[in-house]
Amino acid sequence: MAPVREGQSSFRQLKSVSPSLVERLVAEYRAGDSVYELQQRHGVHRNTIAKHLRDHGLQLGRQPLSTAEVHRAHELHAEGLSLNAIGRKMGRDPKTVKAVLG
Repeated sequence: MAPVREGQSSFRQLKSVSPSLVERLVAEYRAGDSVYELQQRHGVHRNTIAKHLRDHGLQLGRQPLSTAEVHRAHELHAEGLSLNAIGRKMGRDPKTVKAVLG
């Protein structure tokens, strides 16, 4: 941790998040952006973003594959693609793909 300069607080100032930004964060998260992507794009700490998302009733973290994604994973597997290739193509972890292909 960098030394505290004279006249500087040892705590960072919290960035105020406007209601319109919160709505945008919620919409972008629902569209599939991760908390880390939102952090980079908007310059708001990930913990602040996570708090606002949870306050809007959203569950954080990767969600299980949807029914459509499961069908797509089976199609790609039938075409001979590896778990890694399917994961890259779908933007999912290969272990998640393996779990549904069982």
